Amino acid sequence: MNIPLIGFGTYDIPRKNTERCVRQAIELGYRLIDTAQMYNNEAETGVAVRECGIKREELFVQTKLSSPCRTVQAAVDSFHQSFDRMKLDYIDLMLIHWPQGGETETWKALEQIQRVGLVKHIGVSNFYPGKWGELCQSVNVKPCLNQIECNVFYQQRPMREYMAKADCMVQAWQPLGEGARKIFSNETIREIGSAHRKTAAQVALRFLVQQGISVIPRSQNPEHMKENIDILDFVLTEDEMNKIRALDTGHSQYGWPSDAWRY
Repeated sequence: MNIPLIGFGTYDIPRKNTERCVRQAIELGYRLIDTAQMYNNEAETGVAVRECGIKREELFVQTKLSSPCRTVQAAVDSFHQSFDRMKLDYIDLMLIHWPQGGETETWKALEQIQRVGLVKHIGVSNFYPGKWGELCQSVNVKPCLNQIECNVFYQQRPMREYMAKADCMVQAWQPLGEGARKIFSNETIREIGSAHRKTAAQVALRFLVQQGISVIPRSQNPEHMKENIDILDFVLTEDEMNKIRALDTGHSQYGWPSDAWRY
């Protein structure tokens, strides 16, 4: 799977602003766009992708099925709701958003849809080893990507090691933690940023990308969009990486238990 490491997230961007934000992101160089059924902005994302002037094959568009589907047909129908809203010839990556029940049936539907070419790749989001193991027992195609909470204060090292053994890429949602835990004023991150003439946000994103973790930060501010993608012209030293590793609290910002990666 040839997926850009830096993407643009649309979570919590209102529908009225989504088309503008996605267009601006693409103009700034983003080639990975993330949306989901529950974000209620798939249609606006599709318009921006169709009308941005960039060849479709140069963009990587991903979305997610949100509601639990108890049958294969229900999952197929749910996929086509997204497909019809986005009005694209194909979707690059379709994820199961949460393990809420019916994962096996939903996955069988995604395998069928992948075979006919409406989706290029299939993956999951928020699947920890227990649910991952249950799913993989009865599938023909294993998930190529797992989108999970991951940032400098919750680095998910055990979970990432588990995914690496499964040959599954990790993608970080909320890679800046919505600015919580004073990430932008953290002394360690700011000092490292000063050494590279980069902001704390850029250092925090670079830390993840440098480890092969895909990131999908969101913003409605064009200056912040530009800042977030401008992280490929510097490299953190191993000493700097270790200093950031030491910031890991091992605790989710959103209430996952500390040993959630085992579930």
